[in-house]
Amino acid sequence: MRVRVAPLAALVLAGGLAAVAAANCASPTQIIVDVRVDSSLCSGINTGIAIGAPSKIENAALTVYQAGCRSAGGSGQSQVGALTITPSDADDGEVTLKIVAAVGERANPDACGREDNETGKADWSSCILARRTARFVPGETVTLTVRLTSDCVGQYCGAVNECSSGQCVRPEQVQTDGGVLDATVIEIDSGPEPDLDAGADACVEGCVGPNAECNATEKKCKITCGEGQCKAGVRCTGDFDCDFVCGGLENGAKRTTCDRVSCKTTGTCNFDCRGSGDTHCKNIACSAKTCTVACSTTKSTCIGVTMDAGTNSITCEATSANPRNPSCKDVTCFGGKCTRDCDDDGVGCALNDNSFCADGGDCTGWEDAGPDSGSGD
Repeated sequence: MRVRVAPLAALVLAGGLAAVAAANCASPTQIIVDVRVDSSLCSGINTGIAIGAPSKIENAALTVYQAGCRSAGGSGQSQVGALTITPSDADDGEVTLKIVAAVGERANPDACGREDNETGKADWSSCILARRTARFVPGETVTLTVRLTSDCVGQYCGAVNECSSGQCVRPEQVQTDGGVLDATVIEIDSGPEPDLDAGADACVEGCVGPNAECNATEKKCKITCGEGQCKAGVRCTGDFDCDFVCGGLENGAKRTTCDRVSCKTTGTCNFDCRGSGDTHCKNIACSAKTCTVACSTTKSTCIGVTMDAGTNSITCEATSANPRNPSCKDVTCFGGKCTRDCDDDGVGCALNDNSFCADGGDCTGWEDAGPDSGSGD
């Protein structure tokens, strides 16, 4: 099943939606998912969504993200957002969603379900997991509301069952209700579902991006974004050792490389964000055994980096021509051993930004920006 996905959107009036349907004469074939959460969780929640075939959703990487809540709702719940999905081939196929919400200090959905080093079990503390499967109906809009509640925080019900009001229930017991939502679609083609052998299939699912080089036997994945633009959906997952090359474009072109790129693996993740031009590595996320990020050479490199691993390190070098252009801003390290090297007494890191090393991690190697560093805007 191939699908197109709209970003999370806000509610619209019923009359407006009816007018759009009338103008188009025929109802579109689509699934609209309304994600709601207890309003008490809105101040510290980040939500990620993965979309794919039912048999592959458990290991699918999150590709759609939303921070906080968009609007207030009734019954003590607020709307995280609404997602519109349309088919790009068969219009009666089935699609599954995995919704992961992280709350509290470790509000990083990519860290949810990661194996705990001590227990060896998946860690869902401070997380809510929900999965839903729906089928397209030709010429109709299928509506689905997913309600995330505080009594399901940390309540993992296994690979099959779902948490509902703090209890584990069978998927068929979870009821759906409707809603009138924004139906504007921005197409993001997930590509055809392959029919390949196990090794090749692991590469297709776990090593996704332009110029991807994958070796399923050696568990190695390399994704090169230097000659093009990598956006959300580019990822390395599973048990691969992952290398992302996010260098600049030719002639100093001002385009972002590695934007919202995700690495979630039991192996290692390495981001090389050095090169010419603006901007490299924006809002990247790493959750792995080891996360390594190298940022240098240009202004506005590595803006919004989240690391959650056993061992994390980020090197933030200033440009040689203008050391007041720092290369790191809004860098966060959750847990593990966190190291940040800001180069030459801190001039490689943005001053007065939101970077921090979270409680619970080893922050002895975390360097702050120096007194002469720039703003990194």
